[in-house]
Amino acid sequence: MLPVLSLDQVRVAWVILEKEGFLLYGFLLYTGADRALVDYMKEGIYDLDILSGEKCAVFVIESPSKEWMTYTRQSDHSWWRLFGAGLAKNVDAESGTAAKRRALFEKTFIENIHNSVIVVGQDNVVSLSQILDPPINLPYNRAEALKVAKHFGLGAKDVPCLVFFRSLSGSIISKVPLESFHSQDQLKLFFRDFFDGPDFESMFRLEMAG
Repeated sequence: MLPVLSLDQVRVAWVILEKEGFLLYGFLLYTGADRALVDYMKEGIYDLDILSGEKCAVFVIESPSKEWMTYTRQSDHSWWRLFGAGLAKNVDAESGTAAKRRALFEKTFIENIHNSVIVVGQDNVVSLSQILDPPINLPYNRAEALKVAKHFGLGAKDVPCLVFFRSLSGSIISKVPLESFHSQDQLKLFFRDFFDGPDFESMFRLEMAG
């Protein structure tokens, strides 16, 4: 799995991606309105990373979590080499300010720090943990999936789906509809069955033969 910001980010990295030795590419397309997939991907991204294998790169427009960054760094994952290392430098550069804020607040000896709140500005209440441990809030917009669908000649009605292709300039090899799945468990069972099944295997055989 390769979480990306947008299709443009894939275009920029395409020359390097081709050198990674992938035989097949995919794009998992869904927006924030497709709640079952949004919820599934919180943990399911790790399943899909293993199920899709090392020779199939499946892109998805998602903000990488800290856990994902650690997972890919430790396993020398393609995503880490292509995108993660550069992203981590940006996060590290911003962490100095966060560290100073932490040191300042720790001196106040506030107990039960993660349950404490403070008021910022005009009645704007935030938790102290948000200030001391800010999440990695990157400008990832899942609605970009609709633009990606259009690039592959699909309409909004085709999303959510999983598409497979050989190159960004070519047509899709296969489209797998996902609109009929309404829970994380349904998606879990489907993906495990699909990636172990004959349809996915046949696409790989064709690419290896070509």
